[in-house]
Amino acid sequence: MKRRDFLQRVGLTMTALGMSEAGLSLMGDRYVRAIAQPTSRKLALLVGINQYPKAALTGCVTDVELQRELLIHRFGFQPGDVLVLADEKATRENIESAFISHLTEQATDGDIVVFHFSGYGRRTNSSTIALDVQNSLVPVDGIDSSSEQPFVNDLLEETLQLLLRSLRTDKVTTILDTSYINTDSPLIGSLRIRSQPSVLIGQPSNEELAVQEQLLSDIKANKEQVRAQRRFGQLPGVVLAAANPTPLKGNPPSPLGEKAFEAQWNGFSAGLFTYALTQRLWVSTPTKTLRVSLSEVSEVVEQLAGNQEQPKLSGQNSQKKLLPVYYLTPNSEVAADGVVIKVEEDGKTTRLWLAGIPASAIEYYGVNSLLTLMQPDGTASPLQLQIRDRDGLTAKAKLKPDASTPASPAVQVGQLVREAIRVLPRNLSLTVGIGTDLQRIERVDATSAFSSIPDISTAATGESPQPVDCLFGKGDGTAGTQARYGLFSPGNLLIPNTLGEEGEAVKTAVRRFIPQLEALRAAKLLRLTVNAGSSRLGVRAALEMVAPQQRILQQREPVRDAEEDPRAIAQWVEVPGVSGEEMLALPVGSRIRYRLENRETRPIYFLLFGLDNIGSIISVSRPSRVAISPIRSSPTEKEVTAADERSRVAIEGAEQTSIFKQAVIPPGETAIVPGAIASVEWAVSGPTGLAETQLIFSISPFSETLDVLEVAKFPSEQNKLSGILSNPLEVAQAVLADLHRASETSIPSLGGSTDSLALDVNAWATLSFIYRVV
Repeated sequence: MKRRDFLQRVGLTMTALGMSEAGLSLMGDRYVRAIAQPTSRKLALLVGINQYPKAALTGCVTDVELQRELLIHRFGFQPGDVLVLADEKATRENIESAFISHLTEQATDGDIVVFHFSGYGRRTNSSTIALDVQNSLVPVDGIDSSSEQPFVNDLLEETLQLLLRSLRTDKVTTILDTSYINTDSPLIGSLRIRSQPSVLIGQPSNEELAVQEQLLSDIKANKEQVRAQRRFGQLPGVVLAAANPTPLKGNPPSPLGEKAFEAQWNGFSAGLFTYALTQRLWVSTPTKTLRVSLSEVSEVVEQLAGNQEQPKLSGQNSQKKLLPVYYLTPNSEVAADGVVIKVEEDGKTTRLWLAGIPASAIEYYGVNSLLTLMQPDGTASPLQLQIRDRDGLTAKAKLKPDASTPASPAVQVGQLVREAIRVLPRNLSLTVGIGTDLQRIERVDATSAFSSIPDISTAATGESPQPVDCLFGKGDGTAGTQARYGLFSPGNLLIPNTLGEEGEAVKTAVRRFIPQLEALRAAKLLRLTVNAGSSRLGVRAALEMVAPQQRILQQREPVRDAEEDPRAIAQWVEVPGVSGEEMLALPVGSRIRYRLENRETRPIYFLLFGLDNIGSIISVSRPSRVAISPIRSSPTEKEVTAADERSRVAIEGAEQTSIFKQAVIPPGETAIVPGAIASVEWAVSGPTGLAETQLIFSISPFSETLDVLEVAKFPSEQNKLSGILSNPLEVAQAVLADLHRASETSIPSLGGSTDSLALDVNAWATLSFIYRVV
């Protein structure tokens, strides 16, 4: 295909997408002006496909919306420079033509380019040679499986590499929320996999080969060079992939971390990776690097999908440790929780996009919540918007009257908003998905049994998965034994200690699950309070390793506090053996502690909770997967003697007596947890898996929580020593009640139901530490 003919086709394609010749001319005019401007131009092509002809996804178009709003309102992209191809417009030819016209033909040296794809991926093979297998992105007009001689109409990885190399800038970010692994089922638990179920064998279309030949000619490269780079994952710029693409070198891939999932929340569906990435970037600070952001995204993704999905950073620029996301710092130094996307005719009713609110809270973000409008200079205005209705990530809000500003300025589309008051329910129900591995009579019995438990509902799983908190199904028994009933995470990971005995009745199993269900509800309530992106409380927490070498592993502080602190730096410390984009991994036996800093002029009270990877255990004062142990006098000391064990129990008992005392940090001072008790420290214990610690800070004492803890009953002496609670739900409800009480003096009358709690971002901060125990 001659270049002139190819460009003519590009023009026809863009016209088909709704861009007139005049529009293309204007695009060229903007390009000329951009060259003369001292700042780099920012261009993006976003592709999201839900409506495939024979298999549908549900969250890819939402992914595109998430990226578009983020790029425009947080990173300063001009709306006309962000081109979206969704569903039927996302054909292979349209994607490639739009890439050439919108990105290659406009971007020049130093410009910023973003390419995003959400949809199906798969592996293709054009011959019987194993090395010819490559990853591909499936457009809406992919393979016709009914053809006797199938051809591959995908966007091949080699073509994508050539397109990226055709750019005249190396500041390119490619986001791929897709996966390529061969799977037997489109679902794992309640999560849908974004990969086609088999390796496609067929020849690339003639049109695809013609595009490749033209691009090879343009960049003056040969196919063997490009193929060699592809096999080693060396795409230009940086590539943020939802799943490990596993560069193929003739070896069979490992399924670990190779799946990309999308999940259903109440009111919307989205890719786990894209949602976590964009949510973190709404509340990021200019000092946050790409590696730091990606490690935080990995934490969120692994909480839902386990190690089945592991985001991956690659590309020729991926080793640059201080590289910012999209090669940019946010256009505003002030983090935000959302943006005004529409203003009604009365000037007081608005539509908000709330993608910066944490996923754990947005589903239950209540009517009457307040958000502060931000001014163009990044300072808070006196005006606030009050939520009247919410549907997924969008909300309808009314301008709250302010007597001090009688002549209120007009609300503008594009104005950022920050959370001020979070309204939450006092109580939450739990939704249990009924597994498809059960027979019909088992599903009927399970639905009936769960319905008898207060605040527990059920949902069917299958082709149209619903939002669920856990799954009821069967776990594989050991050799020679039958599968047994158990509880599983939404990603189908077994919740520890829930498998029953062989031959157990469904109703017996459900009754046995009641303690785990209460713990899951408690964890769900506590996660509603996570607010590192919106809290204005002056606190900081650091997870430190004590031995064998003392060092900071992770540091957390409210983003809004960091904005005002010139000492704030990227919250990441390199740990030997852990690459920067991966989440923190701690070997069993590691000695750790938490350093808590109060930067306020008033006392700050705190609680520390430990959750396991799916919230089935809640311990107070010490994190899950952590045990109290005596400090050994020498690293080479042998087995603990009986005297050592008696000492350990005595120390643990002494530590337990302090659990229920009010923990407070005086103004300007620092506290160490565990406290400086002679010969006591925390050691990371097994089993391996994900561990989460929540530190909850407040300007007021946790009086109700302490009262509940004082009457707590422990099912065993071992649980008492470890701090594991038998009444986690009561404790979690008391924590929220205490935070509500701490906020009462500063919260105006919001109206609404007495079943709701109102939390002021100035009154509390909940910081989460998530790490993998290995």
